[in-house]
Amino acid sequence: MDWISSLLLATVRLAIPLLLISLAELYGQRAGMVNIGLEGLASIGALVGFLTCYITGSNWLGLLCGALAGLLVNMIYAVSTVTLCADHTVYGMAINIFAPALASFIYRVVFGTGSDLKQITTMPSIAIPGLKDIPVIGPLLFDQSPMVYLTFALVVFTAVFFRRTRAGLSYKAVGEHPKAAATLGINVMASFSHAISTSPFPFSTKVVVEPLAPESITETLA
Repeated sequence: MDWISSLLLATVRLAIPLLLISLAELYGQRAGMVNIGLEGLASIGALVGFLTCYITGSNWLGLLCGALAGLLVNMIYAVSTVTLCADHTVYGMAINIFAPALASFIYRVVFGTGSDLKQITTMPSIAIPGLKDIPVIGPLLFDQSPMVYLTFALVVFTAVFFRRTRAGLSYKAVGEHPKAAATLGINVMASFSHAISTSPFPFSTKVVVEPLAPESITETLA
């Protein structure tokens, strides 16, 4: 049974990055923005976060810098799709090609082409007294790193945000019908920009949905 427990524990930890990326995309998707450059944003965010942690020894600083790096790269997508009304899918693919290549290049410049792998100190696990002793699910959910707990909290926050808050409902209105949202006084272009700038932070990045046609954006502004 030990190997089953280890497998489940590893599954939870490896699922957290995917869940964070899914949450990040959800914010853009609800506003009608389609960014398929998930792998690219994750790659550049992971590299910058790793380098920051490697140099400074701070996991939290690395986390912040990784998110900021994802945001900066995502601005290419933002300017292209929101300002220039370019195709979402094309520029998402461009980020998927550009960002991993840039991350690989920077890593080789910093560490060379040797076969030895650089390592950093990861976040220590934090056990929740009482809950961690629950059979099976205790070690899986209540004896994890802070990022696991943060992700669980973000899931709850996101559900409440889109269902119970005015800002979340405005996001959904913009994504479903931008013209109707504009008639209600919602700043459609600002919602697009906020969705794109928010997306890299739940970490560090973005899924495919029916794209909002560029002409819809220009007609809304008119």
